[in-house]
Amino acid sequence: MFFEHRCAVCGADGARVCSSCESTLQPAPVEPGAADRSVYVLDPVAREIVAALKYRRERRLAVWFARRLAPLVPRNAEVITWCPATPCRVRRRGFDQGRELAAATSGLVGVPSKRLLRRARGDDRQTGRTREERLVGPRLELVGRCAGLVVLVDDVTTTGATVATARRILLEAGAVRVVAVTLAATPQHTS
Repeated sequence: MFFEHRCAVCGADGARVCSSCESTLQPAPVEPGAADRSVYVLDPVAREIVAALKYRRERRLAVWFARRLAPLVPRNAEVITWCPATPCRVRRRGFDQGRELAAATSGLVGVPSKRLLRRARGDDRQTGRTREERLVGPRLELVGRCAGLVVLVDDVTTTGATVATARRILLEAGAVRVVAVTLAATPQHTS
């Protein structure tokens, strides 16, 4: 009873995401050596699973997603970090989904997870913004040192602005390469 699982999409008993719902998810194409890699195309089912993690506080899904993110992490990665949520969102949810995903992925691939970025004071969330507003990207600040290949974990790539902003900051801080792995991407960011 204490370990009961329900599907985040349809509510069926037995799994975090049932095999029926999982079979409808469309894998995102990943080119070998690509700097941006996503597990799924952001469709209604993928959106529902991400929403369960972020908005319904189903933190158990972080491990489910990490199992799918792990194969996208390059073997020579030196550190895994995440695109941080706004402080307001972290307070409201009680956790940062990016940090949860990075920690769970780190545990599976044996690469340390470390906070390297934070939202700048007064920065607002990307969710709900227009495409033009999203393209400006979030205001991020560096909080840690980095070198080598850095893996950047995020939940969804919509316009790519968050990843682009984070990548620029990490490269300026000494990363040799930044590979972004996300749970889902809008169709225009999966090719």
